[in-house]
Amino acid sequence: MSDNSHAAMCVYCGKAVIYDTRQVTDMEAAHRQIVEHDQQCPKNPLVKQVDTMEAAVYALFGYLSEQHPDAAADVVRVFAGTTWEQVSKRLDGLALVPREISAATGHKAGMIGDFNESVEVMCSECEQDDPDPDCGECGGEFFYQQDVPVSWTTIKAIHKRIVEIAEASE
Repeated sequence: MSDNSHAAMCVYCGKAVIYDTRQVTDMEAAHRQIVEHDQQCPKNPLVKQVDTMEAAVYALFGYLSEQHPDAAADVVRVFAGTTWEQVSKRLDGLALVPREISAATGHKAGMIGDFNESVEVMCSECEQDDPDPDCGECGGEFFYQQDVPVSWTTIKAIHKRIVEIAEASE
């Protein structure tokens, strides 16, 4: 190499692109070449991760196509004509969830007991006019707060509404 030559190198495999520092176009071309190489370099761990993610997306789409053709059609409608980069930006922070959840999909068993709400309860042990300060149920307050599980029907309704709002914002 002469004094005017430099090399742009891949940090993963060491591939070098030699360029002449006196020529701006040479430097730009060398930079483009090494960036293109880095994006495909088999030793680049990000390339492996992208390949793995793409394979997972294709597998998921295959599953959707077989098991939930309507959902697969929606995916095609939403992402038709977009690049992988555009798709991944759009999916950032999102989760793929079914429109409706049920006991058959396993969601009921996974969620029952996870959500509670506090309700005011009237003591069944005390007289309303004369609550007992030593009462084991209310401690003399007559009305007290008790946690109760959110019903499965309510959980399904909340999930359905979340999906509706998410779809309306597309």
